Amino acid sequence: MKNLIAALALALILAAAVDAAENPVYQQADQLAAARNYADAVALLKKELSPAPRKENAETLYRLGNVSRLAGQEDAAQNFWQQAYSAYPLTAAGRLSALALGDAAYARFAGATPNFDEWEKIRNFYSDALGMDGARFLDEATLARLFERLNRLNDRLVFDPNTRVAGAEFYRVQSGDNLTRIAKKLGLDTWYSLAAINPVNPQNLRVGQKLKAVTGRVFILINKRNFSLAWYLDGVFIRGYRCALGAPESETPPGRYKIARMEVNPDWTDPNGQTFKFGEPGHLIGSRWMAMEGEGTNGLGIHGTVDPNSIGTKVSNGCIRLRKKDVEELYGFVSIQPGHESEVLVVE
Repeated sequence: MKNLIAALALALILAAAVDAAENPVYQQADQLAAARNYADAVALLKKELSPAPRKENAETLYRLGNVSRLAGQEDAAQNFWQQAYSAYPLTAAGRLSALALGDAAYARFAGATPNFDEWEKIRNFYSDALGMDGARFLDEATLARLFERLNRLNDRLVFDPNTRVAGAEFYRVQSGDNLTRIAKKLGLDTWYSLAAINPVNPQNLRVGQKLKAVTGRVFILINKRNFSLAWYLDGVFIRGYRCALGAPESETPPGRYKIARMEVNPDWTDPNGQTFKFGEPGHLIGSRWMAMEGEGTNGLGIHGTVDPNSIGTKVSNGCIRLRKKDVEELYGFVSIQPGHESEVLVVE
């Protein structure tokens, strides 16, 4: 049991953003915590804190939180993490602190009984921990866990038609309305996001029917490291999907782009110049096409696939493939309105 506790101590502390070997104080504090001498480890780390704001404080505060948790002082741990997250939110240690705060809250509030205010806080902690840059300081197992939890939280926060959440508004159907007209009133490119959130029959709207809309600017992050596509509304994580990427001979190029064109049931022209109508044999890109514009992006885009088994592999001509359900969901929220175009960042 003693060895297990020591191993846990080292695992938690050495997960910090800065290698302890670079700072002898951190190294000594790690050794004290591994020996279960938590009080001396805390005292040593507190001496490392600067009274003046500096980003190194984030790392120290994050470690203080870890040691406090190991000592069984949960309130103190969360206080240290909150300080790091609030004062240094863009540092790796600040984001690791947001992750720790999210995990602590998830353990308390992620049960079957809805607690939407707490769920939104957890969602925002996790979203800030991931950031919009690929979160290279997180391992793949942690990234997968965050995606799974964030998707589950947003099932209720965003994709439940009755839940109030930041960025959502409610609209009552009026006489003469249809989904296209309502989408235009709400500033949406298409009505597909309304259908993704609300159990609605486009041909049978009822006057007075309540519809939930979630609006905001979409940012798309494609992380080649773990074959993932995540998208955000006004900087808050909404969904994460697995994707397929370019084959080794036609790698998906990293860089920053914008969505320039969108098509439903698009035709597809293959690399040899042959065009296939949607639904014809040989048509490979599925029911949605979102063209990406930027340097070196001729023909590059996000689309569906007729081969869902290719997801998670490098097999395309450079494009990003998604499963049918995922690409159709994403399509409903992206925008090509001038000045409001959805941006795409591809990272290694």
